[in-house]
Amino acid sequence: MKIALISCTKLQRQYECPARELYSESAWFREAYWYAKLVVDKIFILSSEYGLVPEGMVIIPYDNDLGDIPAAERREWAERVLNELRKVSDLEHDEFIVLAGKSYYENLLPHLVHVELPLGHMRQGEQRAELRRLIKPEMESNNALALHMLFNDLPRFDWKMIDQIPYRNGIYVMFEKGESYHSMDRIVRIGTNRGQDRLLERLRDHFVKEDADSSILRKKIGRAFLNMGLNPYLQVWEIDMHYSENIRNFGHLINKELDTKLEARISEYLRKNMTFICIPVGEEAERLRLEEGLIASLTMDPSFGPSSNWLGLNSPMPEIASSGLWNSQHLHGEPLSPEELERVKKLARFGSERYTDNTGHAARVRGAGNDFIGKII
Repeated sequence: MKIALISCTKLQRQYECPARELYSESAWFREAYWYAKLVVDKIFILSSEYGLVPEGMVIIPYDNDLGDIPAAERREWAERVLNELRKVSDLEHDEFIVLAGKSYYENLLPHLVHVELPLGHMRQGEQRAELRRLIKPEMESNNALALHMLFNDLPRFDWKMIDQIPYRNGIYVMFEKGESYHSMDRIVRIGTNRGQDRLLERLRDHFVKEDADSSILRKKIGRAFLNMGLNPYLQVWEIDMHYSENIRNFGHLINKELDTKLEARISEYLRKNMTFICIPVGEEAERLRLEEGLIASLTMDPSFGPSSNWLGLNSPMPEIASSGLWNSQHLHGEPLSPEELERVKKLARFGSERYTDNTGHAARVRGAGNDFIGKII
């Protein structure tokens, strides 16, 4: 079960009413509540006065704030909330999305195993902008459009920034200059690393290592360049010279000068035109499944496709020219299920920074209080 914990607000309706109505005087609360309604099964309010409050519980307005009371009293408040929370949830297995300030969650977090902090350390104005950003894809029924909204908002890398990626296993999503989709940068390739800890190496294969037999992306772009010029060397380019048998049978056909020039042209094109985002995915089986699901989810949308100037239209591979992707596999695969789409959203938004999996830590950190929070927040 997924549960949202939303902090109370000083702005309140001045009459007795359900909690969700009482705090709706606050624009921040309205947006936090709206987002929570889209993504969780249950919503509770963290009230400085009443503790853990079900959203429909009728309460009367009050005038106090948890941040204004001493630390010892905040710990007592948190213990009361945890006791109430244990009655209505499973602290070990349920997932919690916390939309609250630090004073509200600092003493709760060590006791929750699966936690998302979408708002992190953001200031109030930043929090509202982030909530609006989070809400937008959740309202979109077209998965291809929702994925573009999600990925266009993530930190963007170029080939010089590969070493800045903070994880070694994941999925990369590429964008190409001049390609757009619903006024956003259009996705042109999705890929992953096979084998563990090879994400950065795989990206270097594409952008840095000038060997098309090590990068299917480079191979495909080279095909497009050669086919565009009706160059008969395309037949040789198709041969993977990593295999000794191919070297024996076709090595005499290699034009090293042409290979070198073509590899340099591919590198220049990639480096000038391609940027990418990455999402962390640790297990290889999950990476491969999400890669397939993402590709298939894009091609399901009839409005997804290339511009009239896209280089891929020159590809001798009709599936590339027609799909608008530098992918030839999974174009007609199994799209993301609703659960897999939620998984992608979580990995993209919280995978490296704002998602805490406290498995194995909860028991160790209970009682550590603020020292613990200082280490993981």
